[in-house]
Amino acid sequence: MITLAAALALLVCAPAAAAVPDRIVVITDSHGVGSFGEALEAWLRARPDTDWDFFAAGGSAPRQWASSRWTTPCGYHATSAGPAVKRACREETVPHLDELWAAQPAGTSKTRRVTIIAHGTNYALDAKASEAASTLPLLKAAFKASDVCVWIGPPNMTRSPGFDASGVAYKYSIIEAALAAAKKTGHVCSLVDSRPLSSYPKLGGDGIHYHWLKTKDPDSLSQGPKWGAAVAAKLDALLPR
Repeated sequence: MITLAAALALLVCAPAAAAVPDRIVVITDSHGVGSFGEALEAWLRARPDTDWDFFAAGGSAPRQWASSRWTTPCGYHATSAGPAVKRACREETVPHLDELWAAQPAGTSKTRRVTIIAHGTNYALDAKASEAASTLPLLKAAFKASDVCVWIGPPNMTRSPGFDASGVAYKYSIIEAALAAAKKTGHVCSLVDSRPLSSYPKLGGDGIHYHWLKTKDPDSLSQGPKWGAAVAAKLDALLPR
């Protein structure tokens, strides 16, 4: 009969279960070009057993990633398979999410495929029904291509109209309506509310962006990374290794 000491020794010597490899596709608006996106990319780069594709398109809303063709004057694209890319505005044709996923390596049967959508800032006001409807094709593409869907909502902003507290709350109502409609079809996309995780810089800024590419204000330089780190902590909880 095996002794307790021997059993414990076997447990200590047993190899740890291998982490499930992840392939993550992240799509964002202009927040992904600035320091928030830089912090999110740093999280991806530091994450073990993770391959990723990060695509930011300034000015974009969900419809540009699923049902229309659009070229952004300020885009950013980096992948785990390529070299580090200097953050700068580049003209980029915005791919549809299903096309972005089709370009990813297949992986193995154990690969967990994750779609992270960081959008909502550029929804139009007074268009809740149409904006929610335009979001559903993007969610459908996420559910078809991936095992896990996470939506990161917009942060606190200050420009009025549309980007102040009431405007951001209205845009969250669009996201929530779209996610609720998707849930009725049996699909769930987890929502990360950025408002409790972000503080808009007191000085500088344009009322929308956190540390834009040429910002020198110290508060602006700090708040984008803080928001990104707080979101990354939420993602770690939603995507346990």
